[in-house]
Parts: sequence; structure tokens; C-alpha cells
Amino acid sequence: MQVYRIARAQFARDLSGEGAALFGGRWNPRGEPLLYCANSTALAALEVLVHIDASLGLPKLARVTIEVPDEWIDPRAPIFFADERQCLRHGTNWLRSGESLCLKVLSATLPPVATDSFNLLINPAHPAFAAIHLLDARAFEFDSRLF
Repeated sequence: MQVYRIARAQFARDLSGEGAALFGGRWNPRGEPLLYCANSTALAALEVLVHIDASLGLPKLARVTIEVPDEWIDPRAPIFFADERQCLRHGTNWLRSGESLCLKVLSATLPPVATDSFNLLINPAHPAFAAIHLLDARAFEFDSRLF
């Protein structure tokens, strides 16, 4: 399966999850690396768009395409928790357990009925992480009408 990220251009080829470790996120605490991806470019863009403050200027961005072998993706439906603390607890437990390479979760930017769109969380510390391949990183710009 191909998954996508929108990242600052200078970090586009960095799949270490260190950016998420520096700041923490919905599914990981500070200090725990995690690679946040989406099953479409559109969702990856939406995930970034909600965090951009256009008054500070738009950063140079890139769309990153990553190949994740299907056998490492759990076929079950993506999970969703409305409570951010529950997401953090579940994500932290999942990361630390090392039980799987990937975790499918629904986006907090969309209503839970949007089950055709999901984020794929990738654990860079998992032994199977070597199966992940960066396929492409290309410049990405948002349409100015969004701002």
C-alpha cells in the first residue's frame, strides 16, 4: 500500500519519526518516535492544513510517498477515539509493545463516519521497519484560496 505525508521540504526524506518525538502528537508522547501517514494525499494535506498558521508564512512543503508492504498492515477497520487522552494512551501502549509495525486510525479532522479515509501510524522502532520504502518526495503547495 502506498501512503502519504506532507512534510516540511527539508525533512521530507526523514522517516525516523523524530519530528513527532520532539513535539509529541495525538498518538505519541514526546520522546517516542512515530511516523504519521495517510491513505491519500488529500487527507495528508488536511492533517497538515489544520496546523498551519498562514499569518506566519507558508513553509516549503513536500508530498512524500511511502510504500508499506500489505502484509504489515492490519486488515481490521481503523480505530477511533474522540478523547485525545485515550488516543495518547492507546498509541503509547501500542508503540511500547512493539506488537505491530502499523496502526490504522481514523483522522480527528474528519467525522468518524469517514471510514474510507484513515491515517497509518508507523513505528520506526519496530524490527520490520526496514520493509518501509520511501518512493518519492515532491514539492507540494496549498492552493492560496485555502487561506
